[in-house]
Amino acid sequence: MLALAAPPQQEQRGPLAVGGHAGGLRGQVEQRRQAPARAAGDAQNFGVLGLAAAGRSLVVGVVVLLPGRPPGRRGERRARQEGERGGGGGGGGGGYGYGGGVRKESHLYSPKALMGAAVNRCQSSILAFQAGEIGTSRMLELVAPVLEDLFEQLIDFSQERIRSHCEDLEDFGKTSLVQDGFDFNAVRRITERHRDQFRDDPVGYVSFHFQTIPEAHEWIAADWRFARTKSKLFREAIFRGTNKLLGSFAPERAVLRANRFKQFIDGNAIANRVIRTLREHDRKRPFLIWTHFFDTHVPYLPGRCPYWYDEAPDYLEAVGYPRNLDLSVMPFKRPQDEAHREIWSAVYDATIRYVDMQIGRILDALDACGLRKDTLVVVCSDHGEELGEHGNYSHYFRLHQHSTSVPMLFHRPGIGRNHIDDLTTLMDLAPTVADLVGVKPAENWQGLAVTDPRISERNHVVMESFHGGNCLFDSRPIYMATRGRQYELIWREWNDPNDIFGVDGHELYDLDADPLEQNNLYREDHPALSDLLTPIERRLSEIGEFPADRLAAVRAELQCALNAREFDYTRENL
Repeated sequence: MLALAAPPQQEQRGPLAVGGHAGGLRGQVEQRRQAPARAAGDAQNFGVLGLAAAGRSLVVGVVVLLPGRPPGRRGERRARQEGERGGGGGGGGGGYGYGGGVRKESHLYSPKALMGAAVNRCQSSILAFQAGEIGTSRMLELVAPVLEDLFEQLIDFSQERIRSHCEDLEDFGKTSLVQDGFDFNAVRRITERHRDQFRDDPVGYVSFHFQTIPEAHEWIAADWRFARTKSKLFREAIFRGTNKLLGSFAPERAVLRANRFKQFIDGNAIANRVIRTLREHDRKRPFLIWTHFFDTHVPYLPGRCPYWYDEAPDYLEAVGYPRNLDLSVMPFKRPQDEAHREIWSAVYDATIRYVDMQIGRILDALDACGLRKDTLVVVCSDHGEELGEHGNYSHYFRLHQHSTSVPMLFHRPGIGRNHIDDLTTLMDLAPTVADLVGVKPAENWQGLAVTDPRISERNHVVMESFHGGNCLFDSRPIYMATRGRQYELIWREWNDPNDIFGVDGHELYDLDADPLEQNNLYREDHPALSDLLTPIERRLSEIGEFPADRLAAVRAELQCALNAREFDYTRENL
């Protein structure tokens, strides 16, 4: 969800609904559900449930708020000066890549997510180095900036948690952020030690920690496990022992008890922090809030920490499901058997309902603070979710509609009620926000404001995804897709060994007749192919070909990934 200020024009209210990636829902949302449509009209806050539950397209909600009039040149100069004096969190307003002029920042991203992203960016480079495909200097050239950036971000995160400790207790006292009891001074020291070890002997550090490509929790975070108070460690040992005893006669309850805390900040706690910020805001200054709701991401856990499994039936019931579903299947990344698939879908819908309620709380706070009439609110999502349509669960790098068709809604007085039925992408988000607040977009922005008449002239959009964002795969995508007004072409440049559920080769779907993309129409002489393939060829010509050494490194990485499989990744075994 995004909210940005704009001077009110008229008191007419209503959302501007836009399809996100790949042209959006195009009126097909009711067809996209395999399960029966349920309680779409129950979205009493922003219509999010009605849009997303029908299209299965809201995975991560994003919130940004910017009330008040633009500061003008004098205000910009004053903000810049304050940033230079060190007024912002995260290093004088310049931390986290935002530059000067940021008065206060609060970041709640997951350290494990940061480490996981760093691993993804480094792994093909390190595997190619281990295979002798690239030399030491080339490997360090690719890896060193990633690791140095990671260390600094983790140190900034620790400093932010130390600074905001009292606020965290008030807003997040019932979440793992507080309940895990980490000593962030110790976390910072551990991270600084890793940074210094890397700087002293980068090759030795990489060789030691990347003998096998680690998961995030097996790397730096492994040293954090004991960076907690002795009393917390003792209580945790008692809890684990009693839970093991519980598992001997009530295994399902033991699973739920073991996962009493989400591994992310739940939506209720996030909304608490946003509401708190709104209430304490200096009305003379504009501000911006960007909030990321993670509850609709796997594992789907609707409800507050640590009470999510006690509250989940309330959200299940609100969207038309029974209250007695077996919630013990939810802490896993995908359903363990066929009987769990409907539960998976049901709890996903319940998390959307949960997030919708949190968005409603923020909107109520805007009203209570008298900020709604001067605020632009935007709700959008970064990707959608697969619930078994193509063999997989959660989301992957493939570009089917369930992953790329996402909501994008704008609301402020004066917009009126409109639905944009044209082909749009998330690159249109920034130009649209700029247009709605009266700011000239940057010349290098690729998107268009959805209010721009030229948007109706689009007959296709091109999407691309990469193999884990790896350093050596940063020039040429592994998947590309062209979304037209009727057909979608999914073009596979490489066979990704991690894509164990996907079909071999390219895919072509008639979205009017087959919105769930179950009938692959691809053949080289299909009449729709030429128009869809041309934009992909044009994009690939812009990217260019891999240099030979980099191409060899990519192939080596893919072969290593295939050789490293320790068990059979078949549908039956999963």
